[in-house]
Amino acid sequence: MGTWNILLLQKLNAWAYASPPMTHTVEWIAESLDTWVIVFLLAWFLRRAWKRHWSHACHEGALCIHEMMMTLVTGGIAWLVANGLKLLFKTPRPFLAPEIDITPVFFYGGMNAFPSGHAALFVALGMMAWFHDRAVGVLVLVCAALISIARVMAGIHYPIDIIGGICVGVFLALVIMFFDRKHLTHA
Repeated sequence: MGTWNILLLQKLNAWAYASPPMTHTVEWIAESLDTWVIVFLLAWFLRRAWKRHWSHACHEGALCIHEMMMTLVTGGIAWLVANGLKLLFKTPRPFLAPEIDITPVFFYGGMNAFPSGHAALFVALGMMAWFHDRAVGVLVLVCAALISIARVMAGIHYPIDIIGGICVGVFLALVIMFFDRKHLTHA
């Protein structure tokens, strides 16, 4: 494991303990923001489908439902691929490595860290949303960055895990949009 990877992990993990509010914020972003991002995306896609259904033709509403399903499927595939790669690489989480001196903000169930499933999932969701609405995509990608950084700060991932997850999410979103480009709409 690269020295930069461990040093950055240790610096960010120490910063997570700078104050109790910082620790609680890191924990909330790392553990709970993901749920709110998914709820937001679902609500946004459903609202968009509802508006298009009533203001245009039924076809427009159905297209929005297709976009939502493709976005969720892409995120799910990214999550599954990342978790499959974890079984292949078997990189232990930082808090399980005895040679690394960190204190996790919370303990996370899975034993393997590379690549980050959260980074893969939320980057894939953000890119798919970006293909349909730039502002929403940017918002989801900012949340993906916050979640990813918080998970390193929490001692759950190494920075390289996040980079690996980002690569998985970007690659899968690009591949799926290439094959589904006929449904591509920009807002």
